[in-house]
Amino acid sequence: MKRLLLGFLVLLGILIVADRSIQNRRKALRVRASALRNLTPSRHIPAEQVRQIQITLAGPGKTWTYRFYDGAWRYPDDFDAYAQGDRLDRLLTGLLQGLGTVVSTHLRSDAHYGLASHQAMVVHLADTLGASLQGIWVGRSVPGKHNEETYARIAGSDTTLHLHANPRLALDWTPASDRPPMIDPYILPRALSRKSIVNITYRTATPYPVQGLRRVETQPAQPALPGRLPQGPTFEWHARFRNGEKICNTAAAFAYISFLSRLRYENLHDPEAASACGFDDTGLVLEDEDGVVDTLDVGIKNAEGNIYLRHRSAGLIFALAPGKADLLIPTASALLDSLKGDSPYTRAEPTAPFSF
Repeated sequence: MKRLLLGFLVLLGILIVADRSIQNRRKALRVRASALRNLTPSRHIPAEQVRQIQITLAGPGKTWTYRFYDGAWRYPDDFDAYAQGDRLDRLLTGLLQGLGTVVSTHLRSDAHYGLASHQAMVVHLADTLGASLQGIWVGRSVPGKHNEETYARIAGSDTTLHLHANPRLALDWTPASDRPPMIDPYILPRALSRKSIVNITYRTATPYPVQGLRRVETQPAQPALPGRLPQGPTFEWHARFRNGEKICNTAAAFAYISFLSRLRYENLHDPEAASACGFDDTGLVLEDEDGVVDTLDVGIKNAEGNIYLRHRSAGLIFALAPGKADLLIPTASALLDSLKGDSPYTRAEPTAPFSF
């Protein structure tokens, strides 16, 4: 009887120890799962190493590939269009530096998290030579988080994270969009990092009243007074004519310069077909504060009714809506007269953020 009781106590002790071990293991797993961790593996991938990004959206069946060279992100499949570097940086930051917590460790829940093969956004990162660095699957947005968080996992892994970032937002793209996401839409690409325009020269096939514009500093920058912010310099614009210069209406001139800096094209054309675009003696020569010059050549109307425009430094040929192209070289009255209502340059382009 004593042996039976002793055996029972030993067995009970073993069960208690085993139960505690199981509980401790479960607690450790819960702690591990709730701990913030990087989405990418422990071998951190520097963003500077990523020089190619391929994005596939399973739902609409779209794939886009971006490459980084000559200091900028480009989209080779659309005549080497410039891409929006800030958006691609946001995408990489979310993928490479985003932190999250484990929500699943088996693939059976992929559909629930939007990670099934017909749902996910799949991103492949590669280096300069095209060698694969990492594949990442991005699922649906986390409910109730204003779409700022999502589910994601590394390709080939069965661990899904609740990621405190949402790389999808960088795309700002919907199936209704008619062009790839994250393409720089401006005729003066942001990737060229130009400073403010200070001088413009107009080239026309026939004599034109306005020959150019130049920015003139009227008051230098002022140091900050006690309790006040420093004051920057003030400027005015002078229009050049054959018989001298005239001071422009300040609001009208700045509306025109702003129009140029935010003017967006309709689509791109093959630079190899420049000979068919009718580029002759018409165009604009823009100079920035550092003396960097960009030349814009104005061509003929194409079959769609748009006007060809070539940016020589960027090596790109755009198509502009005719109403916008007509405003590239301003009339004297558009620069000199007081504005009666909105400037035509203000009306020509929306002021709200634009997305493809």
